[in-house]
Amino acid sequence: MKNSLTKIFGIIFIFIMTTNCVFSQNKGKEYSDISFEKEVQLNTYYDSEMGLYLTEEIKSSRSNLYLNGNKIGTLSSDEIVIGFSNNFLYTSKILEDEGKKISKYQTNEALPIKLLNEKTISHKEVITKISGGNLIITDDYEGYGTLVELFDNNLKSQITYYPFEKGYYSSEVIIENNIADVFCSSVSSSGQSVVKYAKFDISLNQMLTEKIISLPSIDLWVKKTYKIKDGFIFYCSSVQNSFTRAIIKADNSGNVLWYKNNLLPMFHKGVGIVESNIDDKLFLITGRKTILIVNSYSGEEYNTINLYEKVEPLIDSIAEIASITTDLKGNIIFFIGKLDWDKKNINTFSYRDNSIIIFNLEKEKFNSFKIEGEYKRPKLKVDGIQLLVLSQNKDLIIELNAINR
Repeated sequence: MKNSLTKIFGIIFIFIMTTNCVFSQNKGKEYSDISFEKEVQLNTYYDSEMGLYLTEEIKSSRSNLYLNGNKIGTLSSDEIVIGFSNNFLYTSKILEDEGKKISKYQTNEALPIKLLNEKTISHKEVITKISGGNLIITDDYEGYGTLVELFDNNLKSQITYYPFEKGYYSSEVIIENNIADVFCSSVSSSGQSVVKYAKFDISLNQMLTEKIISLPSIDLWVKKTYKIKDGFIFYCSSVQNSFTRAIIKADNSGNVLWYKNNLLPMFHKGVGIVESNIDDKLFLITGRKTILIVNSYSGEEYNTINLYEKVEPLIDSIAEIASITTDLKGNIIFFIGKLDWDKKNINTFSYRDNSIIIFNLEKEKFNSFKIEGEYKRPKLKVDGIQLLVLSQNKDLIIELNAINR
C-alpha cells in the first residue's frame, strides 16, 4: 500500500511540474486480457446510469464479453449485441425461416451472463435497438418505414404504432423511465415537411399525446433527435440535397421554438450536440473542428470556435474531435486525436497523438495537454471534479481541480 501511494504521488508531482495537470490511468479498468489483433473486432457499450462499460470482442466463431475488464461470458458469432443498459444485455440473432430472436441477459462482473428472457420476431428485416432499457423495433430501410413497435422490460410488445398511412422517411425514439418520445418524418398532402410526434407510457400501454409538427422548410426530414433539459433538438437534412442541414428546437410538447439553417454542411461522427452543465448554452459540432455556441432558448448565436485557429499547432489537418463534454464550471472540454482506421474493418478505429483541450468560455482561454498512447472510441464524462476518458482499451482519470486554467 505504501509503495503504491509513493508511486501515485510521484506521478502527480511529475505532471504538475511539466503540464500543470494531473491524470492517471485507471489500471483496474484496462482491458489487457483482450487481444487487439487486426482480425479481432471490438465493440464497446457504456451505461451512463450505472457507470458500467461493456466490451465485445468478436472473433471468427464467438464473441467474448467483458464488463469493466472482467470476462462475463461468451456469445455465438451470429448473436449480435444490440444494447446494454442498467446491467442488462440485449442481443439479436437471425433464425432461418423464422425471423429474429431477441435475448435479454443479466450481467454481473463476478458471474457469467444469465439469460432472462427471449422473444422471437416473425420478420428479419427490421431494425432493433435499445433505449432506456427498452427494446424498439422499426422497419426503416433506405429512407422508408411504416411502423414503430415498443416493448416493456420483459420483451413483451406493448405498442405498435403506424404514424402515417403511406409510411415515413425516418424515425427517432427516445425512452426514459418507460416514457417514449417517438418522432417520424414524412411529407403531408400539401407538400409540407412534417414530423408526427407521439408520446407513450409503455408500462400502461397508453398514448399520452400525438401531434403534427410542421417543419419550417418544405424539404426537410429529421436525421437525429437529441433530448435536452427543456425539449428536443432536431438535426435535419434536406430530402433532395443531403448536404443541406438545419437545426430545429422544439419544447417538450413538440412546439417549434426556433430554426437555424446556416450551419456548416455536416455534423461529424455523431458528436452532434452537447448541453452546458450550468447555463443556457448549446454546443453544436458542425464540422471536424468547428463548434457553434447558441442560446438554447432563442437559438441566438454566441460564438463560433475554430480549433485550428485557437490551438494550432497542437492539432493539425488530420486531427478531429472524438468526444466533447462540459464541466461544472461551464468549460467545454474536447478529446482530439488523429483517427486511425482498421483497413480490414472500418468499424474498428482508434485515436493517436491525442490531446485534451479545455476552453474557458468567459475568459476565452484554452488549456491543453497531450495524452500518450492509443485510445479506442474514447468518450468524455465529468464526474464531480474528475474528468473520465472512457475507451474500450483503457480509462483515464483527470483531476479537474489540479488543472491550471
